[in-house]
Amino acid sequence: MTSSLRFSWFSRWNYLSFRRLIIALFLIAVNALAFPLPSSAQGKQELIGVISGGITGTYARFAAQMASVIDSEAIRVLPMLGKGSQQNIRDLMQINGIDIAIVQSDVLDFYKNTQEIPNIQDSIRYIGKLYNEEVHIVTRAGVETIKELEGALVGVGPAGSGTEMTALTLFEALGISVVPVNASNQEALDQVKEGALTATVFVAGKPTPLIEAISAEDGLILLPIELGKSVQGAYFSTRFTHDDYPDLVDEAQSLDTVAVGAVLAVFNWRQGTPRYQAVSEFCADLLSALEILKTGGAYHPKWQEVDLTVNVPGWQRFGGMEELLAN
Repeated sequence: MTSSLRFSWFSRWNYLSFRRLIIALFLIAVNALAFPLPSSAQGKQELIGVISGGITGTYARFAAQMASVIDSEAIRVLPMLGKGSQQNIRDLMQINGIDIAIVQSDVLDFYKNTQEIPNIQDSIRYIGKLYNEEVHIVTRAGVETIKELEGALVGVGPAGSGTEMTALTLFEALGISVVPVNASNQEALDQVKEGALTATVFVAGKPTPLIEAISAEDGLILLPIELGKSVQGAYFSTRFTHDDYPDLVDEAQSLDTVAVGAVLAVFNWRQGTPRYQAVSEFCADLLSALEILKTGGAYHPKWQEVDLTVNVPGWQRFGGMEELLAN
């Protein structure tokens, strides 16, 4: 009797559950016919994670502006703040969801020399060069040449940042021995104002808000840098003008400095894989979006420099981008 009762209740429960399931499926089907999903929701929209730099840098603004114009049915760009070129490469290699990293073009040589990431040249490719990043050395009025920084306390950006990498490489190439101090760009600038540091280095595309915020009352100047024969490879000569920084460069003058290229780095996905296809879609959308990004206004003036067809010495181009450029 007990077994029959249990079976009866079990059967009834199964019957009711099955009936509810049929009704639920029927209602879902009716709802789908009456209120079809928009086309963008019917297909799978791939997320492309782009890691950039600190909140005050040009990298972050570029990533955010790419995300604002690249949002198709196929892909959507997800911008992320990063900690500079060295860490961005590590994150690109190790963290799921990061497809593209904005880095300085000298970072590949850095890792080749340190061997921290074995055979990195086989794992990393580039989509294209974005723009030039200028080296800003901010010091107190009274310091006239970079040679005067010999033995001085100099801010070189956060540990592992692209600024640290470039600053130490440049000082070594110029034969200038400084005492490097790791600090955020804003912290280092404040310490220069207070006299705790003699100077600080900041590598970013001009004009950058941190340097634009310096006023004549701060008693700070930009230090000129001349590109000698000892500084080769990824670096080249350029200048700051009055238009770049009105409070730091006189109207009739310019200031020599050096620059390094910023590139879009990507993991070397095997052709035919889903991530290879997704990144290739990003490349196509970026090429199409350049016309909008170069219109100025809300977009960073550095977009005017972008030429994705330029070859970057020492780097190999991502296959999907290579195909687009060939066609």
